[in-house]
Amino acid sequence: MNYLRRLLGLTAPDSAGRGAMEALEPRAMLAADLSLTSTNVSNFFDRRSSADRIQLNIAVTNVGTETYRNRGNVELFLSTDTTFDSNDARFATLAVPSVQVGQRRVLSVNVLEPKDVNPPSGRRALEAGTYNVIARISGLDGNAANDEVVATGTVDINYDFGTGEGGVRVPLTIPLPDGTSITLRINGTGSGSVRNDDGRTIVTLNAGGSRSDLLITTNARAGQTSTINGLEINSVIKRVIADRIVVNGNVNVTGGVGFFSIGGLTSGTLLWSGTNEGFFLFSSPVVALGTVRDAIVSADVPFNSFDVRSWVDTNGGGDLLSVPSIITFSSGGDFQPSVTLTSQNDRGQFSVEKVSVRGRVSGSWRLASGVRRLEFGSATPDYTGTIGATVEFFSVTGNFEGLIAATQINRIFVGGNIRNGRILAGAQLGNDVLLGGTGSDADSYRASVITEITVRGSVINSLIAAGIRSTDNQFLNSDDTFATGTSRIGRIQVYREVTNSFFVAPSFPTTVRVRFNNNLPTANNPAFVTTLPITT
Repeated sequence: MNYLRRLLGLTAPDSAGRGAMEALEPRAMLAADLSLTSTNVSNFFDRRSSADRIQLNIAVTNVGTETYRNRGNVELFLSTDTTFDSNDARFATLAVPSVQVGQRRVLSVNVLEPKDVNPPSGRRALEAGTYNVIARISGLDGNAANDEVVATGTVDINYDFGTGEGGVRVPLTIPLPDGTSITLRINGTGSGSVRNDDGRTIVTLNAGGSRSDLLITTNARAGQTSTINGLEINSVIKRVIADRIVVNGNVNVTGGVGFFSIGGLTSGTLLWSGTNEGFFLFSSPVVALGTVRDAIVSADVPFNSFDVRSWVDTNGGGDLLSVPSIITFSSGGDFQPSVTLTSQNDRGQFSVEKVSVRGRVSGSWRLASGVRRLEFGSATPDYTGTIGATVEFFSVTGNFEGLIAATQINRIFVGGNIRNGRILAGAQLGNDVLLGGTGSDADSYRASVITEITVRGSVINSLIAAGIRSTDNQFLNSDDTFATGTSRIGRIQVYREVTNSFFVAPSFPTTVRVRFNNNLPTANNPAFVTTLPITT
């Protein structure tokens, strides 16, 4: 071992007279040294990929004295200046192969322009603007002084989509903080943009056309959605289709839209103004909002139809749908906001022609005019429906536990029980379309007819009345009388029991069907009241 160490020059010879070798002379270290040069940057829209791209060549030359074998990388960054720092955004990484002494390797760059307006966690947002390209070697070599180059030319980062030069349709694909990506495009003429508003992704339609469509799609898995934080429609456009996009924030529509569909609206407001509707086609839009939670929808134009999968209120009763009128209106699940319809539609004496809610209904509904069909899955105790004209058909598949008052209610069907319910036909509810009030909001009462009532369950602790008049809105006390005119309740069928409940009208059939089609006389039966006032 000592001999080997002496041979390598690691120890002094043991004696001059025993053939010892002299130590090796020091030599200059041999090293690879890579130098970078660059071609001009080309920043262009590629029709084949329908996206903006960045293209350039980076030349790597070994000007050192040994072959480069580190197999490092050349990293490319976008920078607002010409000096690399931690604020610069990396957009490409190129592997560097072995480079022999004097050899020159050309690395080609042809990548999609980054569109990180509000990217997932771990990546910084890239603002719109003009950027330089800086290339840097990340693997070690013998000289760091020439490991960086600033390419000539610049990259223009923008978040625009729509009709480009020569009528080319330019889509925009951007990543979102939820880990998905969305693609925005306009079929037809128009333009739009996306911006980062303090960490919130806002989509804006700036210009459109009466035959154009705004389409927003997602790469999320089937059955899942992507989330943005705002949507602004500032121009006329025929359709907005974003069926799998949830807006967690506000939607503002100031341009006319014929068809509007999104995947959901949460913790925000839809404000719809008809100031720029421009075309008759857009004066009564079709609106579908998907799954809605804790939101307000307010429009000054009537809706042709309004549809949601469900609408739940988790923040204490502030949710509201306020529209002049709706022709058809549906919910596939629960529907918990209050509803205000301020006028009648142009097809007849109705604020809404058909309502179909498959789930539970709650909140305060104020309808200035009538309803042709009002169909609920069930109505909770905090549901109140005050309606300024006729309800032709009122149907509840499950239980009804709230209040409904209208000038006329022709037919009533309840598939479950009426429990603690009040159904009042003949109420004229003043300008506020609410029970109670003074002056122009004061209530009055008129004669009314309920043609038919069918309850497949029981009627418990409830009141069903036609033509009852009250001065204090406390029914069945000493101030109650019948309104002048002919009021009556026609066919009554209750499949189970009538318990602590009252049917009130000047006239009833001689018999009604109660307890599985048993004929029950109405005369002298305290549950069927034909004389007012009474004391309960």
